[in-house]
Amino acid sequence: MTNQYQSAQLRELDALHHLHPFTNHNSLRSGGARVIVGITHLPMALDQQILRDVTGIHLIAGGHDHDPMRAAVGSALVAKAGSDSRWLGVVRMQVSPDGRLLSMRDELITITDQTPSDPAVAAIAKRYADQLSKELDVVIGRTTVALDARNAAVRAAESALGNLITDVMRQAVTADIAITNGGGIRTNAVLPVGEIKRKDVLAWMPFANVIVKVRMSGAAILSALENGVSQVEGLNGRFPQVSGMTYTFSRSRPAGSRIVSATIGGRPLDPTAFYTVATNDFMARGGDGYATIRAGEVLINEAGGPVMATAVVEGIQRAGTVSPRVEGRITVQP
Repeated sequence: MTNQYQSAQLRELDALHHLHPFTNHNSLRSGGARVIVGITHLPMALDQQILRDVTGIHLIAGGHDHDPMRAAVGSALVAKAGSDSRWLGVVRMQVSPDGRLLSMRDELITITDQTPSDPAVAAIAKRYADQLSKELDVVIGRTTVALDARNAAVRAAESALGNLITDVMRQAVTADIAITNGGGIRTNAVLPVGEIKRKDVLAWMPFANVIVKVRMSGAAILSALENGVSQVEGLNGRFPQVSGMTYTFSRSRPAGSRIVSATIGGRPLDPTAFYTVATNDFMARGGDGYATIRAGEVLINEAGGPVMATAVVEGIQRAGTVSPRVEGRITVQP
């Protein structure tokens, strides 16, 4: 049976069919196209579904997934080159004079510090890097623990870095709890014990999200948590890091009924009570499937809230030294 989260993905796919011009390959061919390439930012499963549903596409060059991936659907191909410029994806096609695709071969080239740079591009990059370093390469504090921003840490379980960020969010707008999506915490790397620089914080939170405050019922919060853990198997970015509350979920339960228990302020969450929630503006608009947050009563909107990265920088500066730890906010059951 298709659950509510799978249904949402299918609705997203249906919208893509109406919005993207490459789905009408006849009009592209009548315009002279011989090879049709789709550029997407979707999970691999949706890219493959597009190729199954829409004939005539030869290649999808996809994003979204952070690791290199490839998948053939009939004679068509989905190719993804990972994230952070660690690989270069190359696809070579041979096309006949009458427009038939004769062959297609893809290659993944690993980029290392030994990979030569184009001198002109390297000079431009250095100029901007030098300018930015004056503002960003500045020490704002220290950490006594390693801060793990790898996807497996922030998109599947409680993380020390997630605790640090959500604590700042909750304090910044004086809310009962804070919820932020693990996918909004980037770098997919570990910051070791030692100095924290302004550029580290901006790398963790590169999207200029703003902290907002909404009022929600306990039932709506439970629904938000269910959405957050619904796709944990795929390290989906909607996974909820929290402050001011705890929750337990079971990975073996079906999506939509995985939350086992939750507390707020040390007491069991009351579905009929109302709580104030600090979150980010992306989630408050319903991003990552958080429809119940979007439906909440807005107390501080994005025009009145602080930028997340700025609030975290200032929080670290005030503390001087931070020591966040995993403390039982999120419990994962089989």
